[in-house]
Amino acid sequence: MILPAYTDIAKQSVAYVNKFGCPPEYVADMLRDIADALTSIHPGSEPEGGCSCC
Repeated sequence: MILPAYTDIAKQSVAYVNKFGCPPEYVADMLRDIADALTSIHPGSEPEGGCSCC
């Protein structure tokens, strides 16, 4: 379930780069900002935390 969502987000990101002509770094920074926001909302969640999704 996670891998298809991950793949879809990657495809959408590439489409935005192509559609708007923005540099890939801009989209990468936006994705990092989203990741930082998610991590700050759930400060106890870490990749090695033993979650069932990965």
